[in-house]
Amino acid sequence: MADWDKLIVWFNSNEGFMMAILTFAIFIVTTVQVLLVRYSNKLARETMAKTLRPYVAVDLYPENSLIHLRIKNTGSAPAIDTSILFDKDVNIRNDSVLKNEIPSLGKISLILPGEGIKFFLDERVKFMNKNKDIGILTAKVSYKGPFSPETYEESIRID
Repeated sequence: MADWDKLIVWFNSNEGFMMAILTFAIFIVTTVQVLLVRYSNKLARETMAKTLRPYVAVDLYPENSLIHLRIKNTGSAPAIDTSILFDKDVNIRNDSVLKNEIPSLGKISLILPGEGIKFFLDERVKFMNKNKDIGILTAKVSYKGPFSPETYEESIRID
């Protein structure tokens, strides 16, 4: 009797034991597959949360002889309830001062993806003369996205 024949005879005589081993192997493979699918779903959710969210940028934007504060949503989702706080007072037109929240705008209820708002500050030369001692200005921007309950907060340095 050949070695293969002996092996086949042994498998046939121990078929209950072999079925238990094969069932256990299928259980292990299925468990590993379930864990990999869960991990893959977690990564997909995290990636979606990072890509499908708003990103709000703030900068000073010169246009001809004027200077504006530009607020733009560069993300792929709407920015909701956007507010901007500055770390220093900024002197603007008509002897007004930007202290914390931007006057006349307060909280901006909605900024669509790729859209923005320009807020007129002053004529460029006057603005630079009024604010020559400011140095580096930091804007703290906070906003929400439509797909997550969390509030995003970022500090943006404006040179």
